Amino acid sequence: MNFFHEALFKDSEKVIAFAGGGGKSVLINKICQECKKSGKTVLVVSNYPLYVPPDTSIFIAEDLEIIKSQISREISKHQVVYLGKAYDEKKIAGFTDKELRYITETVLCDHVLIEIDQTQGRSISGLDKVRLRTAMQTDRCVLIFGADAFNQPINETYLKSQDSYWQEQMMFEPVKIVDWLINHKFLKNLSAQKIPLTVFINKVENIFHKNLTISFARQLKINNIDRVIYGSVYNSEFHSIK
Repeated sequence: MNFFHEALFKDSEKVIAFAGGGGKSVLINKICQECKKSGKTVLVVSNYPLYVPPDTSIFIAEDLEIIKSQISREISKHQVVYLGKAYDEKKIAGFTDKELRYITETVLCDHVLIEIDQTQGRSISGLDKVRLRTAMQTDRCVLIFGADAFNQPINETYLKSQDSYWQEQMMFEPVKIVDWLINHKFLKNLSAQKIPLTVFINKVENIFHKNLTISFARQLKINNIDRVIYGSVYNSEFHSIK
C-alpha cells in the first residue's frame, strides 16, 4: 500500500511544516491515520488555532515544563497526539515559534507535524501568514494547493492576499502561480537554509483539474522543487512527478 507520508517526506525527517491552502488539516489527519497503522508515533502542533478531528487524542498545556515531562509518555500511549495551549470549539490554540522549537527538540516521537500557515479554508495561500521562523527549524516543508482554484477569476474565495503580484492578475493561471511561487521569499529562505520542499496539489478529482495540474506540477519540478505530488486526499490517491 502506498501512503501519503511516504510520498511527501522521508522516514528520517522528523519535523515537517505544512503551509498553503486546499486541505492542510485534512492532509495532516490523513497522515496521522497512516502513521498509526504503520506503528509510527506523531505529534501535531501549530502556530495557529488548529482543527482537531473527532476521536483524536488531545493534550492541553501551556507550561513547557509540563509538556516536557508528559508529552512523550502521552504519545507512547496514544501514538498520535494533538498538542495545544487551550481547546475551544473543536480547535486547539497554537504556540509561538520559540515554544515550538523547544517542543520539537524535547519530544520523543517519529514525526512532528506543524501547521505554520492560516488560510481559513481557501485553496491558495498568499503565504502572507507563513511563520518563516518556525519553517526554518524543520526538516522539510510541505506546501499545499487546491486544484479547484486553477483558471478561476481572482477573488477572495480562493485567495486572500495583499501581494501586489495578485493585484495585477485576472485569473489563477497555473503558469502565473509557478512564476509567483518560485520567486517568493518563502522558497528563497528554504533554499538558503537547504530545507527541502514538497508541493502537493490536492483536489484533483476530474479530468479538467488533472490536465491543468500535470502541466503545473511539471513546471514546478523543472524549477528544482524536491518533490511534486498531485492527487486527492478525499479519494485517497496521489501521483508523483518524476
